Amino acid sequence: MTLSFRTYAAPDRPACLSVFASNVPRYFRQHEQADFESFFDLSGEPFFVVQGRDGIVGCGGYAIQSNGAVADLCWGMIAQDCHRMRLGEYLLLGRLSAIVSETAVTGVRLGTCQLTQRFFERYGFEVRSTKQDGIATGLDDVEMFLAVTDDTRARILAGWHGHPEQR
Repeated sequence: MTLSFRTYAAPDRPACLSVFASNVPRYFRQHEQADFESFFDLSGEPFFVVQGRDGIVGCGGYAIQSNGAVADLCWGMIAQDCHRMRLGEYLLLGRLSAIVSETAVTGVRLGTCQLTQRFFERYGFEVRSTKQDGIATGLDDVEMFLAVTDDTRARILAGWHGHPEQR
């Protein structure tokens, strides 16, 4: 699969909504769609897409906290039919690379659910708290954190080699 990681543009909106819909109800609930749309339509925060040969297969962004020390990963997702193809890794490393290349953050936070917690643990994120059914019934709210040290920054940048099939 030929991939590109690029900044979101307004014409990408329908495809990103399709990616979201493909992950309802397993990873997201329908009531979350309005917040998702607000993030890429209104927030002005960095938002990216993963584009394959046949269209957008993933999207996600981040926001830098006002103190500049912490970045929050926001709304990362891969189309359901593209799971288990290392595209989540591609999206995660693309966002982390942008964060550590462009900012002086010392930590990256994310809120996820118990279904994706282990994925993020593989990349050094640690659980800070868990709230059972915190997102919705059956979806726990898991808050995670990655400390960004010089070593972590170097590992992130070394891990960003572009397309997963080139590794």
